[in-house]
Amino acid sequence: MRTDDATLATVVEYVEEQRIRLGIPGMAVAIVVGDEVRVVEGLGVTSDGDAIKPDTVFLVNSLSKSITAFALIKLVESGLVDLDSPVSAYIPELAPDGDQVSVRDVMHHRSGISDELPARDQHDLESNIALGPHLRSNAAYWYTNANYDLLALLVERVSGLSFADYVEENIFDPLGMNRSSVGTDRAQRFGPADGHYRWLFLGYQPLEIPVDHGQVGSAAMYSTAIDMARYLIAHLNGGAYRTSQLLSEEGVETLHEAHPYTDEFLSGYGGGLHVDPANASDTPIAFAPRKTVWHDGASETFRSVMWMTLGPDIGMVILANGNDAIEGSWIGQLSYRTRLLLSGEEPPDMANQADFLIRWSKHLYLALLLLQIVFVLLVIPPLRGLRNGDPPSTRQWVTLGAATLIDIAAAFLVLMVTPAVSNEPLSRTMELPDYRILLTAILLGVLWGIIRTILLALWLARPKRQNTPDKLQTTRT
Repeated sequence: MRTDDATLATVVEYVEEQRIRLGIPGMAVAIVVGDEVRVVEGLGVTSDGDAIKPDTVFLVNSLSKSITAFALIKLVESGLVDLDSPVSAYIPELAPDGDQVSVRDVMHHRSGISDELPARDQHDLESNIALGPHLRSNAAYWYTNANYDLLALLVERVSGLSFADYVEENIFDPLGMNRSSVGTDRAQRFGPADGHYRWLFLGYQPLEIPVDHGQVGSAAMYSTAIDMARYLIAHLNGGAYRTSQLLSEEGVETLHEAHPYTDEFLSGYGGGLHVDPANASDTPIAFAPRKTVWHDGASETFRSVMWMTLGPDIGMVILANGNDAIEGSWIGQLSYRTRLLLSGEEPPDMANQADFLIRWSKHLYLALLLLQIVFVLLVIPPLRGLRNGDPPSTRQWVTLGAATLIDIAAAFLVLMVTPAVSNEPLSRTMELPDYRILLTAILLGVLWGIIRTILLALWLARPKRQNTPDKLQTTRT
């Protein structure tokens, strides 16, 4: 790989070009080579219009998993944890199911826990004990935050410290990660950047989404580009940073050791890191000669990625204060293309790789809402006629039937299809402002459709008026 100043500058310029193209307010970038920070820059602005700096604090989301694994291996090297012991040895409440699942299984996302399980209390780290009955031996790989939140609880139980205190004292402080923290409350000391969410037609706007304490091991850590650069150096230099030896080389190798996703792939998951081994058949040709470890992270309003290639030892981190669920592939593409540039190759153009229904979901919801509004207007005449006792014409019956079918389709789309496509509960999707407006309006349209159908049914069920003899006589007279 090329690590001359000109090439590194080209990489940063490329990241800035993509930031502008995507409309993301701000990013911070760091590149390390061996034990040296070669590049650390802020790009763009915060929500207040201030320039992003190397020490601007971002929510790093799932990059937190790597730090949790690092903390776990420190306990292993202190003789307090055995990766091959059952997880219930350290959290007894997880027995009996936890008796057959090792700590290593949890670290590799092979515990049997999946996102399909009932939600636990995300505000409480202890609530992860409720996952015990779902632990299963010999489980297949299934990536989920719950595994690393369970490991954070294990770190607390074994160390006798809060998870936040243990990480700060044993990782952040020795590495000089002076503006990094665990959890939102501690991050407020450093004034973290606001996250941004991209509205339909309005671009990126600031949005605050609560970060739950129960996810501190998996997704609720905060850091900066310069702090994460120091963390990468520890990984690239056998656990050492300057005069501090945080982990042994063997401990770092454990973090970088792939447990394959399936029998068909050599690539897999290590300690809070995805691992692409050297010369693995399932890795891109450009990177096949060297091992690469990486992870990305995402919330509704932040995005992050870090990667490291081993031999030559190069690492990079990109932090962004904006995210867009319907263009969620961009950070992975950006990571891949920066590595291509460092390999001396020209990167291809970035393209939206999201599934069709995700990519166009907001537009489809808007079109559905407009269609509902059109039929609300079209059914006014037949409803007025019903009130006056006039039966609908054939054409009006067709209009009423079409309106009902549209409402049924809308209800099905919102209640059934949306969670399946987004892989999130509907309540989570409703936290996003433009989705909330569109889906609420659609559901109100469905509610009106139900009321309209009831009124129509009552009209059809009404007693037929019959002319009495007195009325007939009056009419003749």
